[in-house]
Amino acid sequence: MAVNPQTVTVSRYRLDKYGDRHLIAKFHVGQCMFAPRDSTEVDNRSTTVNADADLYAPHWIGVEPQDVIELADGTTWEVTGLPARWDSPYPGSWNAGVLVHLNRARG
Repeated sequence: MAVNPQTVTVSRYRLDKYGDRHLIAKFHVGQCMFAPRDSTEVDNRSTTVNADADLYAPHWIGVEPQDVIELADGTTWEVTGLPARWDSPYPGSWNAGVLVHLNRARG
């Protein structure tokens, strides 16, 4: 099975005093792997599908909760929770990376 890392675009927004989102930073991160997880469908007079996924990214990525990740295929996902960094306890060792939980709601 071939592994094909991709470059993602990270967009960071802040809310103004009126609750409107404003883009404050946008950057690209290469060598990322996207792994879809499960999805659920809610039928409350309109069908909404919530999908979850994980993004495996390089150790140095500066992702924060509520950032928006755009994949190479153009889909956008919101970061949920704090990214989990895998740090080695040994000095000078390799740091594996960061696990970022993503969510996407459509419908």
